[in-house]
Amino acid sequence: MKTDNLVNLNDYMPLSDAGASSNSPSIIYKEPIIKTKTIEDISESEVPENYAQKLWQGYDSIQECYNNSFHDNIRKELEQLKEQAKNLDERGNGAISFNFGGFEMQMQATAPKGSKYQVKDDDMIFLIADTSKSWAVSIRYLSAGLAEHGFKALQRKAQIILKNVGHFNGDDYVRLSRVDVCVDFKSKPISRQLKPSLLDGLIAPKQSKARIFDKLDVFVRKGTIETLTLGTKGNLEISVYDKSKEITESSGKTWFYKLWNLEPKEAKKDVYRVEVRFWRNYLRNRNIKTFEEFVAYQKELINGAMYNYRLTVVNPNDTNRSRWSYHPIWVIARRELCNNCEEVLTVGRVVEGRSDILARQQTKQGAGLIRNINILYNNGTYKESFTPVIFGMLLRAMEEDDNHDRKVRLAKERYKYVDEAR
Repeated sequence: MKTDNLVNLNDYMPLSDAGASSNSPSIIYKEPIIKTKTIEDISESEVPENYAQKLWQGYDSIQECYNNSFHDNIRKELEQLKEQAKNLDERGNGAISFNFGGFEMQMQATAPKGSKYQVKDDDMIFLIADTSKSWAVSIRYLSAGLAEHGFKALQRKAQIILKNVGHFNGDDYVRLSRVDVCVDFKSKPISRQLKPSLLDGLIAPKQSKARIFDKLDVFVRKGTIETLTLGTKGNLEISVYDKSKEITESSGKTWFYKLWNLEPKEAKKDVYRVEVRFWRNYLRNRNIKTFEEFVAYQKELINGAMYNYRLTVVNPNDTNRSRWSYHPIWVIARRELCNNCEEVLTVGRVVEGRSDILARQQTKQGAGLIRNINILYNNGTYKESFTPVIFGMLLRAMEEDDNHDRKVRLAKERYKYVDEAR
């Protein structure tokens, strides 16, 4: 792949727009089937005057997976480019620029676990698994690209690339995998409150664990919590952390200073982020399949998350912890992220995994069920000649079931997420 003949994104309309060509499939968005329930009313503790200055609010990252197929020549070129990238650096950390679907991007020599190829630029990362399989591509839209261009522009770019290197499989070819929503504050009081004693007011579901960590495995520095993360990776996490130190010591994303409208000296201390991370399993259990569906219920999702995992102010006069008031950190974050909405989504379970494995499991269970029926009908004796009779009985039972069509629809709903990329 050469780096010439690059695409100007502004020359293209979104693939879902009316102006898309006839061979460009349109994404069909359906209103998700979602139920809500009113949650318990939790009072807010008083927030002192000048407690925090809001600097910015937005999405730190968004990730989607795609059901697409690659052209054969693209598969070969991806493998060749990866080998070339490996050869650029003895430690295997090389990267090589190339034209990927009309845009200049870089093939990395290595890829995260579960992916075979990692292709990236400043706006997004393509994590590509087995190119011969469906749902093999996950695309992570990065904070810099989201802040500069917005989600729609990045999604349009990603879909143009995928269309130019292959084709989408069917009309329903995109799934939301992860969304990180955040809000940044400048606050000296928060720096004084992030002490280990803060955990006395932590309330979380019994089955969950509260974890304190940072990338350096330093829990507390000089008596101050630098990163507090509640919840479970892969499902739902809420994190409160020192964004100033994260930038200077880890990410190097100093472009945030301009976004915050702060001078570097001001931005290098007392800036804290509250971030809510919705992972794939959490989204699927609430029937959220696309980013548009997430946006439609974003306030309710955030409110429910910050209710289930919350920081409160300890009330020594009330032994019922569930009645303790939201901590000021939670108060200001909820006001900005979810506007104190009063609904929370209920959980609707679905099945995930590979269809062939699930089918084999169901077949084994069915075989065991038929053996049991055989023995029960024959007074404790297994008669091989009776097994075909059982198949006929099962078929008639389905045909005579007045709710057969409804049960088929429910089964389709239950297994609709099998074989998806994560």
